[in-house]
Parts: sequence; structure tokens; C-alpha cells
Amino acid sequence: MYSFSAHCLILMGKQKNNFKYCICSALLMMFCTHTSLAQDNPDAEDYETAKYTQQGRPQMSISRLQEGWLISSYMVGADGKIDDFVILDSSGLAVFENEVRHSMDDAVFAPAKLNGEPVASAFRQQHILASGGMVGSPDFAKDFNAFSNALNEEEFDTASAILERMGQRRIRGNYEFALLSLGRFQLGLEQEMPLSEQIIHLYRSLAYTGNVVETHNDYFLPNDVRLGAQQSLLQLLLQTNRFTEAIGLFAIIKDDLPSDVSERFVDVFERVEGIQNSDQVYAVNGQLSETGAWLLPLFKRGFGITEGHEFMERAQLRCGVGSYNVALSPDADYQVPESARDCALLMQGEPGAKISLVQF
Repeated sequence: MYSFSAHCLILMGKQKNNFKYCICSALLMMFCTHTSLAQDNPDAEDYETAKYTQQGRPQMSISRLQEGWLISSYMVGADGKIDDFVILDSSGLAVFENEVRHSMDDAVFAPAKLNGEPVASAFRQQHILASGGMVGSPDFAKDFNAFSNALNEEEFDTASAILERMGQRRIRGNYEFALLSLGRFQLGLEQEMPLSEQIIHLYRSLAYTGNVVETHNDYFLPNDVRLGAQQSLLQLLLQTNRFTEAIGLFAIIKDDLPSDVSERFVDVFERVEGIQNSDQVYAVNGQLSETGAWLLPLFKRGFGITEGHEFMERAQLRCGVGSYNVALSPDADYQVPESARDCALLMQGEPGAKISLVQF
């Protein structure tokens, strides 16, 4: 049926870091969003992306001592209205999730246009509820430093127990959640955690406060820690053949990397480009988040879902032009329509379910 090729382009290295935890007062509560069309094609002169004309207003009934974030995917119809809003992942603040859902009901878009005609298009967005400073607690700071020390001393049972205790606390701030997610990734390196789960924890640790593409440093993690996490994520994305995501991440961090490291990645991506333009078939493995979703930007136009159908409720292509439902059949192959432009595959089902597919 398929012949598979392995692409471990860069070997994953273990990193051990001590992290210092800072505690600041909550100065100002704000609602921030960072939006982007995953399916924008900047080289296509006949295509215009959808744009906000009016953002929805959250009711802001949330305590100013709470912070949270979530990442959503939705379709903007040719009429400019939002349809099929899906939470891809979240820091778990349920009241904030509800506020975002309600606020998006009031959002208004100028729809995407193809050759001057309005078309439906996909949107991916990060929503942030943040304070003017980092909200934290002395107990969390004490525990995280103890966890880091135990990890450095290779006392993994102790580190695991501390991390479990931290996870049971009420996480109040985005900074706390970012460090907790990074800690779960670090411990996972020692416990043979599946690569797909490591990727989820790294993505969570790299939640950001604003326009990262322009500032490169607007994250909840300190800059030196953030760059190390991004390099680890980049390597994992390459190891798991999630090439579109890897290309996007490298574009963000390449100027921050030492020149020799950046040059090595440039060489890797030249090989990746060759894969895209070939008839090579390769496997992609991942898992649904705790919200039961995974949005995978496709690197090639052909794909097939090979494992995990029994855990899935739906699959849908969300594209720069239109959306397409995908039948959950292990024997079916699919080809992205030429008119759809760049597409991402939305998969939904049982939280944490392992999913496998091929690209060709």
C-alpha cells in the first residue's frame, strides 16, 4: 500500500536548564489576540485574506487574578460570518473559553476574495487573557526550583512527584502554565514520552503575549529559555515530518540563532524542500490535544489517515478557499483540490488519541 521513509534529520538532544521564577503583581487585565490565516498565499496576486472589520468584545467577567490562553480554528464564510468555531488547545480556564466563544459571535470580517469574488476561508487564532505583569505564587516558585534541582541531579522520581504536585495546584498565570508545560516536556525526555506528546507540551510552553513575528521576544518564558524550547520544538517537528510547522517556526527564530546553528538548519530545509517536490511518501504521527483536536498544516497535496479512525469523530480540510469533509476510512487516499490553496487537516475525537497519516 505505502512505502515509508524515515526522516530523522536532526537528532534530539537532552537539555537540562535551571529556571529562575519571577513573581510580579497583576497590574492590568487585558484581552489580546494574535491572528493569522494559516492558508494565506502571499505569492498569489488574485487572492486576498479575510480581515477583521469588528472584533467581538468579551464580557470580562473573569477575575483579574486569573490568566489563560486558547488557540482556535474557524471558517469565515463568503458572507463574513464565523462558522464552525473549534478550540484546538487551551490552558484550561473554562470561563475564558466561554467568554471567547461568546465574543466571536459578534466578530465581523471582510471575507477572503479570489479573483475579486468573496470565498470561505480558514482562520487560526490565539486568544490571550493576560495581566500587566506575571501572576504567580511563592509556592509555585518554590516547587519549580525544587523540580529543576531534582532534574539536574537526575533524581527523576523526586522530580516527577514535585511536578505532579505542581499540576494539582490552581495555576493562576500564563507564566506558571508555560513553565509547568516546559517541565512536563523536560521530564518526558527522561521517561520516553511519545514525541507527539512532547510537541504538545512545548507548544503550550511557547504561548505568547502579542505579535511574536515582529518582536521575537513577546513570550511568557524568559528569552533564553524560550529560544531553547523553540529549538527543541523545531527538532521534534522535523523528526516527526511536520514540515510546514517547522518551516514557519524557523522563519520566526532564525535571526535569534547562532550563525552556525542557523546554517545547519538551512541545509536541512533544503533537503525538506526536495521532499515536497518529489513523489516520496512519508508518515506523520501525532495526537489530539486535551480539547480533542489537532490541526495539521499539510506539506504535500496527497494524504491518507492510516491509524486512529476508531478514536475520531470527524476530519475536515480547512483551506484558503473552502473546507472539505474527509471520510474516516483507513483505505482512502485524498488529494487536495488545486483551487483550495494551502490546507490544514482538522481532526477531532477522543482527547489524547494517537493518530497516524501519510503524505504523498
